[in-house]
Order: sequence, then structure tokens, then C-alpha cells
Amino acid sequence: MNNYYLNVKSNILILTLIILISMSLIYIEITKISLFFLITYIVVGNAKRIYSERFIILSYLLRRTTYIIPLFLPILFLEDFKLIVGTKMTWYIIGVVVALGFIFVNYNTWRLILHYDYISLFKRKRKIDYFTMPFVLIFSAIGEEIFFRFYIISNLREDNLSLSIILSTLLFFLYHYSTPWSEGFTRNDFLNQLLFGLISAFLFILSGSIFPSILMHLIFNSPHILQNIRSYKFNYVINKRK
Repeated sequence: MNNYYLNVKSNILILTLIILISMSLIYIEITKISLFFLITYIVVGNAKRIYSERFIILSYLLRRTTYIIPLFLPILFLEDFKLIVGTKMTWYIIGVVVALGFIFVNYNTWRLILHYDYISLFKRKRKIDYFTMPFVLIFSAIGEEIFFRFYIISNLREDNLSLSIILSTLLFFLYHYSTPWSEGFTRNDFLNQLLFGLISAFLFILSGSIFPSILMHLIFNSPHILQNIRSYKFNYVINKRK
């Protein structure tokens, strides 16, 4: 029997938007944040529609780029856009340690996923897919930190610091929770997204720079990059298939 009602994800997203619209009556900056979030969600959620068998390489490049661009759009509208690089090395070390902690907690899972026996269970992808995925994982990490931490918190922290942290963490979680490809995520994955977003928000605020958060996010994504590399190696080097 078909379900003629909204699923849980849709209801949560709609409820969140209603709350954001209500809050925008008090904080005008939330209006802009909500607009950029919606644009990002719509564009990223429909990126897979970009496909052409005839122009396969071009369509892959356009699709992968589409995942990234919306995350960087808000910085074009910041009146005083300044990425502060200089901060204590301590904050970079903390970012590295936290990211490694997330990986260590899921060590057994990653050990299984990175094994060639596990990789062999999945259908081989096109070479262009393997080549472009690291690009997405690297630049999406940078873009997500700029959008969800730098842009949101920078715009709200003077009015309400606590609200900026909550909103940054919540929208970061929803961004991953409500997208079509999140079906494979477990409850533990979503908890990791919430915790990671919260820690990254505090790291940005305390360090005064977005770069420790970006470094933490890149390391957090590194097992996915390694999995992509090993999958390519298994399918196109070890098996030597054309």
C-alpha cells in the first residue's frame, strides 16, 4: 500500500523551517541563513539529476561541483569577509585529536569497510566516479565549515551566541539527515553528526579561526577518501580490469 503522507524527514524539515521563519521575526539574520540553507538543500538534493550518458565525464564533473558551490555562496554576501588563519597551534592539535577520536571509536567498522573482501561485494563504479569523489569529500568539508560554522555563527554570535551554536549544529545535522543518500546512515552516524557539529562550533568560537575546524573535518572525512582510493585500486589495479 502506498503511503500518502509525509515521512519523518520531511516533517522534521518543515517543522524546522517553520521555527526558523518564526525566529526571523526576532533576528533578521536568520532570514538570510534560512534562505541560503534552502537553496543549498534544494540544489544538493537534486544534483544527481545532472546526468548524460553521452557526456558522462562532463556530467559527473558538473554534478560533483554542484554539491560544493552552494556551500560557498553565503561568503559572497558577507560585508566583512575575513578568514583568520593565525591562531594557537593548540587549537589545531585539538581538532586533529578530536577527529582521530571519532575515527578510533568506529575503528572496527572502518577496518571492515576498508578491507578488500568488503569492497569486492560492491559493483565497480566508473573511473570518473572514483576520481571526482575525493574532490567532493575535501571541498565539501571546507564548504560545510565555512557555511555552517563561519557564516551562521559569525552572523548571529553578537545577538545570541547560544542560538548561533544551536542553529549551526542543528542545520548541519539536518543537511546530512534530510538528503536522499542518508538512507544508509545509522543512528550512530546521525549522533556523530550532531556531536561533530557541536564540537566544531565550539572550536571555531574558542580558536577565533575556522581553519582548525576545517582541518578536523578533513581528517574526519579521510577514511571515506581512503575507502574511495582502495576501491579504485581493487577494481582497476589489482584486478586489472579495463
